[in-house]
Amino acid sequence: MKNILILASGRIAKHFIAWVSKNRVAENHYYVTCYTADTKPDKIGKNVTMIDADPTSFSKLSHIMEETTFSVIFIVMEDLEDA
Repeated sequence: MKNILILASGRIAKHFIAWVSKNRVAENHYYVTCYTADTKPDKIGKNVTMIDADPTSFSKLSHIMEETTFSVIFIVMEDLEDA
């Protein structure tokens, strides 16, 4: 099983998370880091874990990455500077 981290913010990220929840690879587990309620889709798959944290915070991300080893990291942000 691969662990995949998604740093998310904004409307595009909401659609991406919803797409991942529907069209996912069953062996993968997705961790989504976002801190705004408008980024979270209405329905989330069982293999998607939402982490309520600032996806642009180095200290919070380093703590998350210490706990789990990720194979892939997706950055889906509305603001280019945040990405």
